[in-house]
Amino acid sequence: MLPGLPGAGCTATVQEFNSNPAFYLANVSTVGVTDPTGSRLLSGSTANPATVTVPFGGVNNETVVTFTNDTNQSQFKVCTAQTHRMRIWWVTPSRTPGPTPSTV
Repeated sequence: MLPGLPGAGCTATVQEFNSNPAFYLANVSTVGVTDPTGSRLLSGSTANPATVTVPFGGVNNETVVTFTNDTNQSQFKVCTAQTHRMRIWWVTPSRTPGPTPSTV
């Protein structure tokens, strides 16, 4: 067991630290080999920190906690003002006759 982690067969609190205001926590879920339905999540599906059950056992009983983020939606409007008239000049290149190609 690693220092600072709870013992097996108890609960653990897991927190996501999000410093980007463009994202928000959309969902928290759990899954385990012996628990494919995600019933180890004890707190709500958007709670941060999340409280989960940590059962006794090895890797086969591990609890995986997934924090899913989404972007904050916003609207913006792009406006442009035309401040002057544009003139487009089309230039047709003149072509002067040149020497006729010859075959040697």
